Amino acid sequence: SGIGDGARLMSCAAFGANDNGGFPETYTYAADNGAVISQNSWGYLDPNVFEQAVLDAIDYFIAEAGKDESGNQTGPMNGGIVIFAAGNSGSNQNWYPGFYDATLSVAATTHEDKIAWYSNFGEWVDISAPGGETNSVPQQGVLSTLTPGAYGFSQGTSMACPHVSGTAALIVSKFGGQGFTPEILRARLVQTTDSIDNLNP
Repeated sequence: SGIGDGARLMSCAAFGANDNGGFPETYTYAADNGAVISQNSWGYLDPNVFEQAVLDAIDYFIAEAGKDESGNQTGPMNGGIVIFAAGNSGSNQNWYPGFYDATLSVAATTHEDKIAWYSNFGEWVDISAPGGETNSVPQQGVLSTLTPGAYGFSQGTSMACPHVSGTAALIVSKFGGQGFTPEILRARLVQTTDSIDNLNP
C-alpha cells in the first residue's frame, strides 16, 4: 500500500556478463542492510562441492539479519532465512548450498504436483514448488521475465525457489515484528504445505 506494510527487494549481483564471484559478500551486505530473506536460484555444478566461506556467510545472514550491531531486533524478523534452489541434475546427491542443513531447500514440481524430471531430490530437500516443464509444452513452464524487457516460459528449481521466497516475504510482511523468528517462518512454510508424497513414490 506504500505505507511500509509490504515487502521490499534488494538485488545483490554475483553473476556478471563474463565472470562470477563475491557470493559470501552478498550475504554479509544483505544482512547488514536490512534483508531478512535470502532468495538463491544458484548452486554448485557438482555434488559434494562447497566453499566454506559461502557457508560461513550463510550462517552470518541467518544469525545477524534483522538486527543492529548490539544484537537487538530492528527488522521484521529476528534473524534471517536462506532459501535455495535444490538444483537441476535429477539426482539424489549432496547438492550444495541447498544440501547445507541451515538453508531451506526447494525442489521443483510440475503443474500436476509431480517432481519435475530435472529436479534434484532427497531427504535434504525441505519443500517443493512449481518449477514447470518446458521440454514438451513451453507453456507448462513458469512465466518469467527475460532480457531485454520480455517475458517467456522457463523451467528449473530456479523457477520454483522464488515461489517459496515470495510466499516467505508475504508471511513476514503480514506477521513479522518483535519476536518473529526464522524458525516460526520456516515452520509456517513447511508445515502448511500439501503432502504430495503419494504422487512421488
